[in-house]
Amino acid sequence: MAKTLFDKYGGVPMATRVARDFHERLMRRPHLRRYFLEIPIDRIIQHHIEYISYALGKPTQHYSIEDIRAQHKHCGVTGASFDLTRELFVACLEEENITEIDIAHIMETLRDVRSTIVTKGVER
Repeated sequence: MAKTLFDKYGGVPMATRVARDFHERLMRRPHLRRYFLEIPIDRIIQHHIEYISYALGKPTQHYSIEDIRAQHKHCGVTGASFDLTRELFVACLEEENITEIDIAHIMETLRDVRSTIVTKGVER
């Protein structure tokens, strides 16, 4: 059985480290922090752990494209915010020593959900 990137890089402990680092980077950016002001920190970090796990290929019955849509549809995420968030995420992955090839694969997964997350300035 093929290992997922989630398994290859250490599973939950790695996803948790990346989520915490990612959260800190997001909170340093006021225009990104605004998306999370009404949400308890532990819930945000749990959301990011689930999202990172999803992006690294962890099979889950609790996190689907419909979940992603539902969690973001009222946030008004802009394309610019999404793109900056991806850049911050890549920096976190690089610090975890994820290979360039694997980061490219992860970014493909995220590229596939961009249209689900970005809702502001997009006609539906």
